[in-house]
Formats: sequence, C-alpha cells, structure tokens
Amino acid sequence: MRSRIQVVYNEASIIIDSDKTFISFDHRYAAKGYPIPCELFIKPDYDVIDSIESTGIVRVDSDFTRYCSEYEVYRILLVPQPGYSDKKMIQVFSDLLRELNLT
Repeated sequence: MRSRIQVVYNEASIIIDSDKTFISFDHRYAAKGYPIPCELFIKPDYDVIDSIESTGIVRVDSDFTRYCSEYEVYRILLVPQPGYSDKKMIQVFSDLLRELNLT
C-alpha cells in the first residue's frame, strides 16, 4: 500500500498529516517573514533537525525548541531563509515523514 500524506490548510496553520502522526506550522508568520512556530508530534533528534536545516529554506532556533509532555509535542521555531515558501516547507515535512516511515 502506498503511503498517504494529506495536507490540510486552515486559517492559522498548515498541517502535514500522515496515518501515524502530523506536523503543523503557522503559515501566517511565514507570510510576513517572521520566525515560524511549528509543532512536531515526533521527537526531533539531531538527524531530524539536520534534515530540516539542510534544505536551506529554514534554520531551527534551538533556543526555542521545547517538549510539552502534556500533549507529547515538540515545539520548534523555524527561521525562514532566502528562498522559503510554504510549498517547499510542505515538501520538506512530507519527505521527512516518509523518511522516518511515519506514513
């Protein structure tokens, strides 16, 4: 069976949803060039952070990476770099979910 990833757009965020988990980020901040709040329902180890940063479209601000045990979510802050677009970020997160076999 082919892995399935669905992209859901709502007023505040874009959600990249797979069968096993999801990632969301606030596209309103991105549209203004501000750092982008992002929620990962996976643990962002160094390989995950490196994978996100290696795209060159965002930098992860490690000072604002936090784990919320109540909701089991990692909150990270993405700093847009030249060439950033929501479409590229969606592709990065979709590829990441596939790479981690979370689809």
